[in-house]
Formats: sequence, C-alpha cells, structure tokens
Amino acid sequence: MKKIILSQLKSIQDNGLTFSCNPNAGFSSLFSTDKFIKKLFFCSALLALMFSQGALYSQSTKPSANLDQIRNGSAASPISPANWVNGNAGATQAHYAEGWSVAYRILLGNLSTTGTHELIIEWDVRHSGKNALDFITGYNNIDHPTGTHWTTFGHDPEEILPLQGLTGPFSAPVDYAILAPPTDPPLTYFNAVPAAKRMITIYNGAITGMEYIGTADITASKSAQRFKITFTASDPRVLLAWGGHIAAEYDWGTGNGATSVSGSPYHMRLISIDGTGGNQDRSLAAAAVAPPPPACDISPLTQNICAGDSANFSGPAGLSGYAWSISGSDATLTNADQQTVTVNGATTTGSPYTLTLVTTNSGGVSSTDTCTATLNVNETAAPNVTYYPPACDEGSFSIKITGVSSGTIYTVKDKNGSAIGGLSPSSPYTATDNSDITFSNIPAGSGYQVTASASNCESSATSCGSSSLASKLVTAEKAAPLDAKTSNSSFDAYPVPFKDQLTIKYKFDYKSDVKIEVFNSRGISVLSKTDSGSYLNKEITLDLKGNKEKEQVYIVKVTTDRETSTKKVISSR
Repeated sequence: MKKIILSQLKSIQDNGLTFSCNPNAGFSSLFSTDKFIKKLFFCSALLALMFSQGALYSQSTKPSANLDQIRNGSAASPISPANWVNGNAGATQAHYAEGWSVAYRILLGNLSTTGTHELIIEWDVRHSGKNALDFITGYNNIDHPTGTHWTTFGHDPEEILPLQGLTGPFSAPVDYAILAPPTDPPLTYFNAVPAAKRMITIYNGAITGMEYIGTADITASKSAQRFKITFTASDPRVLLAWGGHIAAEYDWGTGNGATSVSGSPYHMRLISIDGTGGNQDRSLAAAAVAPPPPACDISPLTQNICAGDSANFSGPAGLSGYAWSISGSDATLTNADQQTVTVNGATTTGSPYTLTLVTTNSGGVSSTDTCTATLNVNETAAPNVTYYPPACDEGSFSIKITGVSSGTIYTVKDKNGSAIGGLSPSSPYTATDNSDITFSNIPAGSGYQVTASASNCESSATSCGSSSLASKLVTAEKAAPLDAKTSNSSFDAYPVPFKDQLTIKYKFDYKSDVKIEVFNSRGISVLSKTDSGSYLNKEITLDLKGNKEKEQVYIVKVTTDRETSTKKVISSR
C-alpha cells in the first residue's frame, strides 16, 4: 500500500504539481499557483485512490472457505467416484452404515503464505440423547470393517477423490495423524479404527498443530465438539479432507447408535478460519445410514464337559435373530434360535465340536464375523478291579485296581454307595503314578463300588453288590465293555454234585470267545481255560479230578465278549 501511494505522489510531482495536500499547509500555499483547479483535482483523486485501494486490499486478503461433503448415490444407484456437494445429503443421494465416516473437505482461499492459520470445525457428538458423529477420522472410511460395504449394500465401496472437480495447482497430499479424543469411550472406539484411516489430509500446506476446544458431554441429550487445526500455507489456496465417524451400535450398545436418531443428526460445520468465515453446516439424513452388521461373540469361547453332559453357550443380547449350528452328528441343540443355546448328547472324545452363531439385527442385516466356540468332551474309563475274598476266618476283604492312570481319583464305597470306615488307603484316593492300588479292610458282605474320575468326569462304577461270601469270590478282572451286563443264565453246569468232571453248556445266542475259570471256596483259582469261537448249546468238559476236594463248594465263572456269569457248584463225596 505504501508503494502505491508513493508512486501516485511521484506521478503528481512529475507533472509539476509540487504542492502539499496537507490541510495544515494553509490557504496561501494552496492558492500560490494559477493551476489551482488541476491541483485540487489531483489532490482529491489521490485521496480517493488511497481510500479505494486500501478497501480493496482489505477485501482481497480476507480468507475464503467452502465446506463440502460426499454424495455417493443411493444404495440402489451408487456413484463412483462420489460427488462433492456444497449442501446436505439424504437417502436418495447417499448411503452409509454405522461405523463408517461421512467424508468432508474444505477449500480455503486468500491465505497468506507466511505465518500460520487456524481452522476451527465442529460436529454433533450427541443428538436426541443418542450418539451421532462420535469422533473424526480420515475421509476414506466407507468400508469398515473391510468387506462390510459389500455385505451391507451388495457392491464395492465408492471411490472418494478429494480433488475431484477442482483445478490446481495442488501439491501432493500429506496425511497427519488425528489427535485422539480426550475422553473414553470415544477414545477406545477411535483406536479400534485402523491407523491408516485416522488421518487428516492437506494439500498446499502443512499441519503444525491440533487441539480439542473443550470436551463434549457424551451423556447430554445434545452436545458438540470443536476442533482446531493450525497449519501453514504454501499457496493462497489450501484443501483439507477428513471424515466424521458415524456412531455404531456395536460400540455404544443396541439403540444407542446413530441410526437410532431420526431426522438429520449428522452435522459437521465450519466455525471460523483465522477468526472469520461464518457458520457453514453440512448434514446427512439418518435415513441414508444403515445399521451395521451386528456384533457376534459367544460366551464362553471354550467349554469342557463330560460325555453325555449338556452345555450352554450365549450370544450377544438384544438382537432380532440367532442361528446356532454345531459340528458332529451325535450332538443336538435346544433353543437354536435364541440368545442362549443348549448342547446335548455330545459324546465324541478327542475331536472338539465347533459351535457357530450367525446373528441378525432389527434392520435384517446379518453378522459377517466368523463367530465360533469350541466344546471339548472328556471321558474317564471305568476302573479295572480284581476282588480278593476273605478266608473263612477273615472278616474283611481287599480289591486291587489295575491299569491305574496317574492323577486319576479313585473312589471306593460299599454296595449302597456309603463310605467305608477303616478303608486303607482312605477314599477318595489320587494316584501319584501308574502303579496298581490295593484297597484293604473292606468288611465282608459290604460289597463295593469303585469309580474313577479325571478332568472333572467320573466313570461308571465297577461294583459287586452281593453280601454272600461264596458269591463274592470274583466279580471282574477287568472293566467290561460299555454294553456289558452281568447274568446268571449264560451257561449251565452239570452234574451237580460232580465227581471228577464238570460239563459247561453255553446258553448265549451269539458267537464269542469264552474264558472259563473255577475257584475254590477260598477264592483260589483251580482251573482256567479259554474256548475260542463258542456258540449256543456248545458243551465243554472240565477235568477237576486233580483239584477236587470232597463236598467242596466251587465258583464257576464264564466270561464272553459281552457278559460275565457265575454259578456255584458242589463236588460229591
């Protein structure tokens, strides 16, 4: 300005007009020449020029600003690259989902390339007691989590170009990490967005600082957050681009996301640029935003049960639909369309079952996450028990557990399931290694039940319930198969009494290998014989001449692949 004024004064002097236009110079100076009219004209023109150029200069250096947002077309008619508009957007012009970001850009003009500038923006954090734009992100965030644009709308995300429709020159874009929100939980949700999508982009400038102005009340019915960006300009025109994150139900809870607000709750506004600029506001209608795919998580993620037991698993609360499924043909589900499901009948050990859940929200959108839990089935085999009966003059007997597994807990009770006093070792007993365990001092006639437990699973009982001393000579040398049963009718023995030989005739109606054992009244084995490929009505003769005592009671035990039977016989005089 000073140069302009001096150049005008020089022009007047060059025309021979060397008078002063200072009103303090006096009239004698003003009328000292015959060129009074010209002098007056030039003096007036100079003053007018000075004021007009000063006003023009002031007007031309005031910063300009233009705030735009993206219209990416309706869900049925997407537009890519998306259009920048200097206005609002509705459902026929844009489509978004909770958890994405509305893209914004602001073009600033008439900026000085020296010193710094301050841009202040503001967005609605709360509206009608719900969450609206909970924080800011980068401008390109319309597919988060990745793949949700396709699963929600059935097409790829639209391309967003910050420079679309603008003429240069513009420098290459530079990204700056957005300052994290000052409060939680917005801070937690902000950090869940990938770092690459938490950037402000600037062209023709450099960001030197960011600052939250005050802190929005996230519990209020309505509140807004202001944010200041300090930057330098390398050109009178500077462009900045960012996004406003649409609050999601999967962060804030069912009914607390941005889609729960009616109308146009998604407002981003310009407050000022270098203290001027007025209030420019851009909004997006709630109808243009779809609820996000619902959360899908299962509790617990892993569960261990015993064979045949049931197990409960739960999904997230408050959703419209639940669809549970499980691997394995033997397991069944109860309430497979409810939040909590019950698994029944799982018996397969060593191969985990996989439980899968798909959820659906009120908008009919299904979960896209792989949502699974694991069910492990444990089983403890029935213990192998050998019975050692008392002698005629003894009032107690003992049993031996074989095939012991270290860490397994063995519990011994009487035939009625009651504890046995004086049992040695005491019960329950935890095996410290794989050695056999002998439990002694069991009262004669009390019978026994033995169970094994490991991994919180208890086996079926191996037992002998008879109180007759004679019938308690032997019950089982090893654990019977799961479908085994004890019977007194799988064979006949004759003649009774017998002299030197005893005949066994099979009464079972299947083919099986057979083991025949004979014990005297003291429980001592006097004969053991194996008969392969046995069948119904087959007869086997046992020679007991060398082991027979007169008028002695013997126990005959016949064991097949399916069952064990015993009979008492007596020898002749």
